[in-house]
Amino acid sequence: MRRPLSLAPHRREGGAERTSFAPLLGEVLARISSARAAILVDSEGETVEYEGFGTPYDLMVAAAHARIALSAIERSPLGIPRLLAFRGASGGVLARGLADGYALVVLMRAHTGLLGSRRALDAGAWRISREAGLTYERPAWFPVLVEHATALLEPPPAGRVSFPPLSLRPDLVREDPDGATYKCAVLGTIANLPRRERGFRVRLSSRAELNLVREPGDHWYSDVPLEGVDGLETSIPSINPSG
Repeated sequence: MRRPLSLAPHRREGGAERTSFAPLLGEVLARISSARAAILVDSEGETVEYEGFGTPYDLMVAAAHARIALSAIERSPLGIPRLLAFRGASGGVLARGLADGYALVVLMRAHTGLLGSRRALDAGAWRISREAGLTYERPAWFPVLVEHATALLEPPPAGRVSFPPLSLRPDLVREDPDGATYKCAVLGTIANLPRRERGFRVRLSSRAELNLVREPGDHWYSDVPLEGVDGLETSIPSINPSG
């Protein structure tokens, strides 16, 4: 079977009209399982857009305080911070500074790892900056969606209902659900990754090569952007079970 090219949906509370930043913030939430909300704020601490769980007032106040903390550090001898992370009694806060005083603020659930996925945070900052027309730094990893075949490592023992672990290998890759799909062939695996991550060196049909890394939750990243990559497979039919 194949896994679908999709991310889990996230609910946005309140009746305000969504901006083009809302789905980008939603993707940050989908890729950081311990996050409960993501907010984009300007240099004055005013909320531009938010996604996630919580009352709008509480989310906006938390994001404004995070922007104040970033500003205080910016005025200190430490200079402009790349990332601010702190924990409170009921959860944690991540604040990623963007250009022109904007910031991406992620509220974390209580009793979870504070940093979550740095790849997701950096990639989210990159996508939001592009959408806003801000100057941005090229991230080390770019979010992608992957379809992969699943193969049993061995037949299940007689009398057992459960199945053994699955071996997941990337087969098709795209940047977003509506983006172009690329066929890829696995050349090898990447060593020395954290225990719950898997990495592959793959080759596209154009013979361009890139690295793909899978994080827990079946979230994938490429070390090069798929935009402009040669070898577009326009004849590949859709096999996404979700349509």
